[in-house]
Amino acid sequence: MTFYSLGRRFKPNFSAGAVTFVVLLVSPLLAGVYVFATARRRKVPLSNICLFVCVAASAVIGSFPDLFRDKYNPQDNSWLVLVLLCVRSEWHRLLSSFFVPEYISAVRWIDDGFRGLLPLPFNSTPGGNAASPPYFNNKNRASDEQYLRDLEACSFLVELQLDRHYPTRGSDLSTWELIAALPYLDRELSPPMYRSFFIPHLWQEKNVFGMYMLLKRVSM
Repeated sequence: MTFYSLGRRFKPNFSAGAVTFVVLLVSPLLAGVYVFATARRRKVPLSNICLFVCVAASAVIGSFPDLFRDKYNPQDNSWLVLVLLCVRSEWHRLLSSFFVPEYISAVRWIDDGFRGLLPLPFNSTPGGNAASPPYFNNKNRASDEQYLRDLEACSFLVELQLDRHYPTRGSDLSTWELIAALPYLDRELSPPMYRSFFIPHLWQEKNVFGMYMLLKRVSM
């Protein structure tokens, strides 16, 4: 535990308050100055520099929760927290929430008939990941908690539009606005030879493509 974290943790309990906190914070600096000011300072290893590096790093890392407390507080009802990215049957193609922009608070799943277990949002409460959540099971069975029931809360929607009989939510232009779309190879309707090997002209002509779309709710 660093001096900086000790000061932050026990600051309310000290009678001196801010004075004690400052002393704890600068004490490594004072100790280093004393060591290097001695007559035998040449014999002091350069590893003492690591002390200052650790103190500086702990000061920066320790300030992160204060800087982003309002932005990532689950109890906050601001606009930044309510922006949700909803995914239907594309859960197996979504790489990771790590690539989602910062203003997206969470990635949520829409019930599209898949009956397997899907990841749920990170539990940020103290001890939230200390034990297995109650919805975990060894049968890979879906949990009702993994799906977003209030579809009106979806701010963005990722959807793959293929030539199928089932309807797509993105086709409702009164609710969703198309932000980006890219062609996506339809494996089921494309011949194995042409989808496996790129043959100029024939690859575009023989294969069947759908549209991989990113949509935004019109009311935003």
